[in-house]
Amino acid sequence: MARSEIRYVPIDATRMQRFRADAPAALARRGGGFMAEQWIASSELLLVAVVGLVGLHALGWSAEAALACLLAGVWAKTAGDLIKYLLARPAVLRATDGLNRDAAVWLVAGALSRGRRMIRDDRDSRYLPGPALLFEFAFGGIATGVLANVGGLLRADVWEDLLAQPHWHWTLLGMVWWQLMTAALSALRHAWQGERAGPLPFSAGARGLGLFVVAFPVMFLFGEDGEVVNPQGVMLVLNYALLLLGLLMLFGSWLMQRETRWLRRWLADGGRA
Repeated sequence: MARSEIRYVPIDATRMQRFRADAPAALARRGGGFMAEQWIASSELLLVAVVGLVGLHALGWSAEAALACLLAGVWAKTAGDLIKYLLARPAVLRATDGLNRDAAVWLVAGALSRGRRMIRDDRDSRYLPGPALLFEFAFGGIATGVLANVGGLLRADVWEDLLAQPHWHWTLLGMVWWQLMTAALSALRHAWQGERAGPLPFSAGARGLGLFVVAFPVMFLFGEDGEVVNPQGVMLVLNYALLLLGLLMLFGSWLMQRETRWLRRWLADGGRA
């Protein structure tokens, strides 16, 4: 049976020639507007985690309130990607096509900036926004149903208690509003400016898989009616894990900005490897 494994290939003369030819266009697609939107998109997951942790630690929210807030935050991000796809589909397709073509450029740039001459062989990896959205709705929907069921959100009496939680509904509405507003403004800017606006950040797919991965462990941790483990403890673990993931995404944006600056300097110096 063939195993799926990561293969590395050398940066030979052919790859360097292709890199030199494609690098200027890849760099142009990472203008200031793109990086600003990338930082905003990366910080939104952090926002969801911080809101949940403040609610649990400082406001005395129940586990159900924290879970509802987490799910709303994740789905607001998904709704934001759907808004982008509906309002600025050409920009989404241009961006993902450009990112697919630029992947080889940034692999080489990352290796050269660290003094390496090998890169991961990534020829068969392509990101398609339409299937990614369907994937997110399918797996995210299943996971949300599981989490809502084991977390008690499907019981009618729970929502009266949720609305009585300190600052819960206003915090949730504010978080969702911020994510939807930034997505809509970004989509409208790209629809209006076209290619001049640069790539449109779009990240559907991973969130649905992430929810699916955590849903079933959480189902066993909650147990029947939350009797096995303290539900508050489960939600604290989930939100701290989300916080860590958000910080990793911010770190990824910083690395992206650093390799962009390196490539800009490399091209300005005449492209000497």
